[in-house]
Amino acid sequence: MLFSLKKFYVFFKSARMTVIIISVMMVLFLAGLFVPQKTFFGSRAKYDEWRFASPNFSAVVEYFKLNEIYISPVTVAALSVFFIHLIVVVLNRVPVMLRKAYLTGNAERVETPDIRDIPGTARIEAQKDIGADVAMAEVQRYLRKKMWTVLSVGPTGLTAVKNRYSPLGFILFHLSFFLCLMGGLLVSYTRFSGNLVLTEGQELTTELKHFRLINREPKLIKQVPLLGLELSSVKPVYERNIAVDLSVNMKIKHEGGAEAVTLGTNKPVNKGSMSILPQNIGVSPLFLLSDMYGKELGGGYFVLNILKGGQEDSFEIPGFPYKFYVRFYPDYAVEDGRDISRSLELRDPVVFLTVQKSGGNVYEGRVRPGQTVFFDGLGMRYGDTRYWVDFLIVREYGNMPLFIGFGVGVAGLLMRLVFFQKEVVFNIEKEGGRMLIFYNGRSEYYKHSFKEELEKIGRDILLTLEQDQGPIGGKA
Repeated sequence: MLFSLKKFYVFFKSARMTVIIISVMMVLFLAGLFVPQKTFFGSRAKYDEWRFASPNFSAVVEYFKLNEIYISPVTVAALSVFFIHLIVVVLNRVPVMLRKAYLTGNAERVETPDIRDIPGTARIEAQKDIGADVAMAEVQRYLRKKMWTVLSVGPTGLTAVKNRYSPLGFILFHLSFFLCLMGGLLVSYTRFSGNLVLTEGQELTTELKHFRLINREPKLIKQVPLLGLELSSVKPVYERNIAVDLSVNMKIKHEGGAEAVTLGTNKPVNKGSMSILPQNIGVSPLFLLSDMYGKELGGGYFVLNILKGGQEDSFEIPGFPYKFYVRFYPDYAVEDGRDISRSLELRDPVVFLTVQKSGGNVYEGRVRPGQTVFFDGLGMRYGDTRYWVDFLIVREYGNMPLFIGFGVGVAGLLMRLVFFQKEVVFNIEKEGGRMLIFYNGRSEYYKHSFKEELEKIGRDILLTLEQDQGPIGGKA
């Protein structure tokens, strides 16, 4: 049994296992493109219609939750196996990477006989009568000048490496997976999304009771940071009755301070973990209900979906048996006997007001700003018109680990693929009164270009020793 476990462990940490796990995950995520996902159905009725149309297929899909592929138990299991496999591989490779970075043990010093027997070893011969210690010092000085790290120096030889810590890029790259996983989990479980409506001049806080709609409730950290939001002004820009830009000025109050910010189309404002984006705009006309003596009985700015000419919306005033229907014309005109709006800009606003009581109309007519209409002994005054903005407010944690993970992953790839490790070994000996320097090296990638680099190193060192005299000799 011990042998079987060891055999399984060897297989589990192998590259073949990596390919199998990634292939399974690719199949699962591709299945998410072909299997109808719950989020794609507009309503429960449409989802049930799909289920009844394919009862057997939908039963299998629902059993394995393939219609929620990213939280399906199968996907979670595959991801769990992937990260366990990743941990095993990294832990198994860390000692190797540390040795390659020369952080454990000593750099291996290759003696002259070993160098001479290695294929590709080159030799240069110095003409001047210089000592081995002087030659060794010149070689070290040259290598350090060229950003090589001299690791081991002996009486007649040395080992040097460039990009010594490149192997650690393997660890950084795989560490980035865990940072991205942590960030992804935090984003998924702490994400809050909701819509909050503000009219110009209005101030609200981000308490949940003020939200018009909660799109997504977080599973962790349910409390949303408390911000004060005051909408100062709204300026939409239209071209040929098509909205092309939007400028929203507001104040964000937090921890006793206030900050004036400007938002726009696809231009959110971020405040800590909160992101605020204007998603839609409309108009809030001011209606004030009064008695026959002019005493105000109720009213205010009503958020209505009537900005586009001809749209109708309604509101009620608590305590009164009336329902008020409003159609809005921001730039009023009459064309062929019909009420129209020449544009969406608030140039000449007019509302068409219908007042109903018990299902019957008690008033119907056009009203301009500042006018008052009367019905049942009451007066309804149309004041001014302000814009309202529907803000999408998102709160989530985890973006920072994601960004750090991405950066760490890129750094790891650069260390491994761009700043890859190179190593050179030099041996110096005197033979019959001649100074012989043997050298060889290795590179993780681009062997041919490194061979040329190694030849240049030999030429440069000889020039340093001989004061521009050419090399004598060649391959050992």
